[in-house]
Amino acid sequence: YMFTIEERTKIAQAALSDMPSVSVVSSEGMLWELAKELGATAIVKGVRNDIDLKYERVMAEYNSAHYPQAKTVLLEADATLTELSSTVVREMINKRLPLCGIIPEKAITEINKIIDAV
Repeated sequence: YMFTIEERTKIAQAALSDMPSVSVVSSEGMLWELAKELGATAIVKGVRNDIDLKYERVMAEYNSAHYPQAKTVLLEADATLTELSSTVVREMINKRLPLCGIIPEKAITEINKIIDAV
């Protein structure tokens, strides 16, 4: 990972700060364990393409086998995002390319704070 779990949490919190009903939590354990700990009844994941869909279906089965109370919901990404990946974003950050329009502005601000502190 390019960022620590604490840094990734701060970036996500910044990106979602305009959504007061959304909270960001992090865990280094299994997703089904976190869902169980939170008493979640749904796990929502985004998929960009057939490769993501195949992988996320396998993960949904795994999570369901361990914590059947939480059903996985897979949401299809907007067509403009199908080529976007964490690898692409990492490369853009490493090359200091502009991230506007790729990720939320508040996330960009947080990323820049982290990078500038190094």
